[in-house]
Amino acid sequence: MVYVNEAACRILGYSREQLLTMTVHDIDPNFPAETWHSQWQELRQKDSSSFASIHLTQDGRNLHVKITFSHLELKDQQYLCTSAYYSNSI
Repeated sequence: MVYVNEAACRILGYSREQLLTMTVHDIDPNFPAETWHSQWQELRQKDSSSFASIHLTQDGRNLHVKITFSHLELKDQQYLCTSAYYSNSI
């Protein structure tokens, strides 16, 4: 993660400093480290999309989340710019 906003910190229960040391694998059980390479390739090919997932809070709760992402390439670096919309009804 390169940036997180205050809402993400509040909802997930982590400080900004904590979240910036974490990876997607730490908060989303649908993206385990073992399968991340193939999932990253798939997301890059889609270029942009949305999907439902789950995020884990610091206190162990599961939050339903809708992820919207766009693949970006800047200065020879590749990124997924993501927005997470938290809801109890996804």
